[in-house]
Amino acid sequence: MINKNMAELKDFLQNKLKGLLEKESLIILTGSRALKVNDEESDYDCYLIVKNYNHVAKAFVNNNWSKKGQGVWTNFTDFKNIQLTVVVKKYNEISKEQNVNVQYSYINSILIIGDNKSYSKLIHFLISKIDFEGELKKRYLECMMALSILRGMARREITWNINSIFKKGDAIRSFMQTLILVDKKLYPYEKWLYWSFSQSKNFKKADNYVKKIETVRDAKKANQLRLEIRDYLTSIMPKRRYVGENWWRYN
Repeated sequence: MINKNMAELKDFLQNKLKGLLEKESLIILTGSRALKVNDEESDYDCYLIVKNYNHVAKAFVNNNWSKKGQGVWTNFTDFKNIQLTVVVKKYNEISKEQNVNVQYSYINSILIIGDNKSYSKLIHFLISKIDFEGELKKRYLECMMALSILRGMARREITWNINSIFKKGDAIRSFMQTLILVDKKLYPYEKWLYWSFSQSKNFKKADNYVKKIETVRDAKKANQLRLEIRDYLTSIMPKRRYVGENWWRYN
């Protein structure tokens, strides 16, 4: 059931986009507002999904709404004095989306305007195309690489400067994303990452490794930690067709 705030958002968008919304059009809310991890000043991130793209794009330009960059989009600032972004997408752009961050955004969206059946069909089709095993393999190897870089930096640096902090952040982020994928869930944009990580079934034990990554200073300890994390991930990794290849045993 749509709440009062979403009802106000619906009214606002129907008024702003009057004449542009067709029977097949969908408007979805994504981002922190959809996940309910927002604060009072969080933006509203919306997608207008259409079949008649050229007609809508032209209207955006004519109303001075269009921003150049990735497709056609606009920012409104007159809804509760908070920035509200509307990005125009075609149906086939959504269903063929390959970026896991954006896939996560679509799958965790809220339908504001449009036919629920069409929306559900689109989301289910997108989910059916996601290659979890391929993404997990990619993310795991990136996690091991990030931990190897961390080891090298611990060896070279006596004091931890700002660049070292970023490298630790890379390792932590990759580790969290891997844990989320193990649960066959997509990993999100960075500002939602810890929230999604905290929902993973292996969170409690994995969170101890995050704390170790944050505090490790010694190269030998960093290498031991990398091997510990490798063995831990091996124990929880879905094996199936990759068992013979041993790809998760990154050295």
